[in-house]
Amino acid sequence: MKQIIGKCPGLERKRFLKTHANNQSFIHANSFASGQILVLVAIAILVLFGFVALALDISLTWGTRRRMQTAADAAALAGAVASRLNQDVTAAADSAAALNGFANGTAGVTVTIVNPYSDASCTQDCVKVAISQPQSTYFLRTLGFNQINVAASAVAGSIDSSTCFYALGSSPGLTVSGNANINLSCGAAINSSATCSGNGFFKATSIGIADSVSTQDNCSFIPSPNTGISAVADPFSYLGSQPACSGGGIFIPGVSGPGSYCGGIRLTGNTTLTLQPGIYNLGSGGLTITGNVNINGTGVTFITSGPINISSNVTATLSAPTSGSYEGILFWSTSTGGSSITGNSNSTFDGTFYFPNSSLSYTGNSSNSGYTIIAAAHVLFQGNATIKNNYSSLAHGSPAKSSTLYE
Repeated sequence: MKQIIGKCPGLERKRFLKTHANNQSFIHANSFASGQILVLVAIAILVLFGFVALALDISLTWGTRRRMQTAADAAALAGAVASRLNQDVTAAADSAAALNGFANGTAGVTVTIVNPYSDASCTQDCVKVAISQPQSTYFLRTLGFNQINVAASAVAGSIDSSTCFYALGSSPGLTVSGNANINLSCGAAINSSATCSGNGFFKATSIGIADSVSTQDNCSFIPSPNTGISAVADPFSYLGSQPACSGGGIFIPGVSGPGSYCGGIRLTGNTTLTLQPGIYNLGSGGLTITGNVNINGTGVTFITSGPINISSNVTATLSAPTSGSYEGILFWSTSTGGSSITGNSNSTFDGTFYFPNSSLSYTGNSSNSGYTIIAAAHVLFQGNATIKNNYSSLAHGSPAKSSTLYE
């Protein structure tokens, strides 16, 4: 073999040149490929950095938006409550938004409040709140994005409360005694304790009690109460202060109509009386009806700072106004003394019994044809009572409202 190669130097040179050329081509090819890889790696790093930057900035922005949505929800609910209570909607909504970290006009925050507002879902006391704020970016600045505008909105309004019985005062809030059979077609909320004794029962669609429950003998609550609830707010605080009583007129049965009777109204004996619709302002004199009185009144409201007492011999057919400022309000007493309403089996009371500062004894076999709402500091039930919650006669539904978010 050596001899053959030695004898053919030209062949060896050709082989060398060919091999060298191939090596040079290989080197050039590898250099070109390496350059392409470096470019692709650089592009990939830039894209990866962009995704990381986007993820980090969006994560920060999403956290801000969640807090902003909470603020918008709170502001809309506050605005809806203010609307229901005839208060300053804008002030209430702005305050709620600020308490949640988004004060209008601060750090670029814009709080827009639309009131009144309505859409297909919300129809009562509707308020829309929209909050926006530009957020500075961190990593996306390298890609030319210096700010992201973050926005959130909410709509809140009023709905009829599912509760029609409120014991608002300290213990005992509710007392059921004797053989009282109490049937409520709605919920009950007691801000303190409740006791039940005798052979009766207290039945409602739901029973919430802030404090303790005591049952004796065969008396029962149906269903079992939920204890430890938060105290509920007075659902009729929107009424504000009672109107002043002036004039001091004397009520004359069969002659007098609605108006101011600051010494109160007292009816007794065998009397049949039909009241004209309207507001009866009784000042501190209160309302007292005893004896075999038959009293009727449609669209009436009794307002007094004195007590209201209706005895067991009275047959009463009374209903509250179906519209206007006192829609659904039948009795409103701010007296700190006790009141008693004892209707017989032929008596019906359609309206709200509002006694925020005193106890109310609701006794007898009275009922209501449409609805009754009881809101008092303390309530004593003796005898049977049926309480319904059909508010179809009222222009705006139940006078007791709660607020809800619609969007």
